[in-house]
Amino acid sequence: MEDDLYKRLTREFHDAAGIDHEGTKEDELLWVSMLTEEVGELAEAVNKDKDDVIGEELADVVIVAFGMARICDIDLREEFIEKMEYNVEKSGETTEGGKVVDDA
Repeated sequence: MEDDLYKRLTREFHDAAGIDHEGTKEDELLWVSMLTEEVGELAEAVNKDKDDVIGEELADVVIVAFGMARICDIDLREEFIEKMEYNVEKSGETTEGGKVVDDA
């Protein structure tokens, strides 16, 4: 799969939908609002055991994250790789709630 396929598809969607945000603080807050809405829809699907739509709702979260990355001029693939490499270095121990301990 082409490394920048998500960028091209995101750009094509934005062009088709007329999304021309420029990464201002107001734009960023709008995208955070959209992310919050999509995460809420995902939580509702999980809470109501709607297994048939969980993947779709999770994809919506990722699509909005890609969109926000685009308007903020962030290479999300690069950020993902850096963050995962950092996460791999954590101790592997978890808190009572299940979060992996950051021992940096």
